[in-house]
Amino acid sequence: MNEQELAALLREGDFETLFLRMGWGHPDALEPVRVEDSDLAPVAVADKRGVTAWLVECPDGLPLRSEQHRVVRRLKRFSRDQLVVFVSPSQHLWLWPEQRPSGVGHRLVDHGYPSAAPTTALLQRLVGASFTLDEEEGLTATSVLARIRRSFNADRVTKSFYREFQKHHKNFATTVEGIAPDRDRRWYASVLLNRIMFIYFVQRKGFLDSDRDYLRNRLAMVRQRHGANQFYAFYKSFLVPLFHTGLGSPPSARTGIDPDIEHIIGEVPYVNGGIFEPHDLEVTYDIEIKDDAFELLFDFFDAWRWHLDESPTGEADEINPDILGFIFEQYINFTDAGQKENGAYYTKPDVTGYMAASTILPAVADRLVAAGLDDPALLLADSGDAYLHDSNAHGVELPTSDSRGAVDLPPVGEEWPWQWHSGDPAEYVMLPPPSEHLALPGERWCDVVHRRERYRRQAELLSDPQQPWTIDDAITENLDLPELLRDYLSQLSDAAECDAAFGVLRTLTVCDPTVGSGAFLFAALDVLEPLYSEVMARALELEARGSPVPSFLAEARSHPSSRYWLLKTVCLHNLYGVDLMRDAPEIAKLRLFLKLAAQIDDVKHLEPLPDLDFNIKCGNLLVGIADAEDAAQRLFGHRLDQVTQLEQTVDTTRHIAAAFDAYIAAEADDTGQLDHTEAKQELQAKLQAARSMADTLLYEMRGEDCEFDEWVSSHQ
Repeated sequence: MNEQELAALLREGDFETLFLRMGWGHPDALEPVRVEDSDLAPVAVADKRGVTAWLVECPDGLPLRSEQHRVVRRLKRFSRDQLVVFVSPSQHLWLWPEQRPSGVGHRLVDHGYPSAAPTTALLQRLVGASFTLDEEEGLTATSVLARIRRSFNADRVTKSFYREFQKHHKNFATTVEGIAPDRDRRWYASVLLNRIMFIYFVQRKGFLDSDRDYLRNRLAMVRQRHGANQFYAFYKSFLVPLFHTGLGSPPSARTGIDPDIEHIIGEVPYVNGGIFEPHDLEVTYDIEIKDDAFELLFDFFDAWRWHLDESPTGEADEINPDILGFIFEQYINFTDAGQKENGAYYTKPDVTGYMAASTILPAVADRLVAAGLDDPALLLADSGDAYLHDSNAHGVELPTSDSRGAVDLPPVGEEWPWQWHSGDPAEYVMLPPPSEHLALPGERWCDVVHRRERYRRQAELLSDPQQPWTIDDAITENLDLPELLRDYLSQLSDAAECDAAFGVLRTLTVCDPTVGSGAFLFAALDVLEPLYSEVMARALELEARGSPVPSFLAEARSHPSSRYWLLKTVCLHNLYGVDLMRDAPEIAKLRLFLKLAAQIDDVKHLEPLPDLDFNIKCGNLLVGIADAEDAAQRLFGHRLDQVTQLEQTVDTTRHIAAAFDAYIAAEADDTGQLDHTEAKQELQAKLQAARSMADTLLYEMRGEDCEFDEWVSSHQ
């Protein structure tokens, strides 16, 4: 079926015929599905090997994102994989629930268009999700799902970009003049490339002087101003003022720029976040870089499509923040052969996601109960298979069979035979491997048997309304905790419960003591952001019913973008990290900044990025004093003046903690009108003084025989 025929059926709103022409079949269930707290009633219109297409009529317009999520969660009770089409008089919205890279829950990939004008991008995806009669016999549930995922998924990792990026980083580092140590030169190349890639993302949104090719055009303007024979003008005359004054300072503090350069910089927003502040290397060295180095770099970057959003196109030459995250993960671990000695290893998103969910969500549940709310585990009784992972149920509705017929599976616990006979004990044959209809990738027959038995047992327990459950039980049974917590938060009864739940979330702190490029912090963000969003959505629903509103709702509305504010809240209040490698924290912060900037479509709504320099830091996890009690134990028997010094240090830390809390509160409230430079400098000075005091104390306690400055530098 060609795109023109598909477009005609879409304009007519004839989705049943559309899917039939795409080679899909009729669904088993035709009755509308009721969604709690919603007037929407999804109807199944087509099915293809277990992937169900649902149609949701929306006569009053497309629903809010929170209601879209609620519809998708409800439909998962009826089909494990689904394509959901919301249809309003003026808009059609196709949603594909795509698993997050971390494996924690799903995100909704949008494909929207005016009802009378289907987009080429959607038509191409529908062609990719079509099936012919000739291939029908060879289709399986797995192959159908894989094809539909390829058509609708948003992520496509570009390994060729990473390979070229490595080469360009190495070459660019050789062009940095004025820095003698090779390690510092490579480090500064990373700092500069990170800044430039951030600019590439935001310039493509038109945020920099409304110019989507801002850096390339500014290079030409600087060369025109300085003349053809001035080979060092772009870095010193333009980039440094752009970084430190243009993007790194609020408009009220932008002083001392050459008027001609100020004109070339143009209208740029105050970005903050620390990424454009003067770097230690820039303070230490007098750096020069030739213009030609940037021209080559821009030639490389301009060959790719930079998309700063969460619904990328999936094109082969596309760079989006998720892909850049993969590149940074690889880069931070493998740019230097010595990195392995520092314990730097790439951890895949599904691993970080599982670990983050398994640690954070039980803590959230415990703290909700401690705050006086109901136990989320109460939802587990009489829930059926709602909180069992989809993979657990793979193939459970099918009989176990192979090409010879039914296989008589032995009870769980008995040794699994390597051979099987078909009635005649003398006629033994090798047991064929289970088909993909029954087995997950890599499963043997014994794995299939154990998983099916586990699913049956768990579904039976969860269907019992009298069965008592705790969060610890849910962990033991490996239930779907993200889904459980989202359902729980979507049912909060009033403003007081919403405020209490929001307070629990905002006071939870997650620290990765070996943060690297931020893989675990991003997994934590994937875990926490849906919970915050669920509480926010519930608050809006209560408000729509005329109920009192939670206090945090007014705080959210004081910001141009409530979603940006929500993610900024997570970054400032929840996420912390430390790493021994100097450039790792910078990359971790950059990835979080890109995540935040991706939420904004209008430069007028771009608030300053949160300053995460106090949250994510460079340092040595294994050296130092953990707390006052640890110090007192280690000081036992030492001189009285050291005990007094310890007391002074503890008192100082209390004052610094209070100053830090005040600084974070100011950062959270700021919408772009305030200059926090002086407050940050004062806090940094207090920290440095306390650190020097603690370093001196620890140095004397350990009886080090090297020079103090040398010891501080080597131990960090």
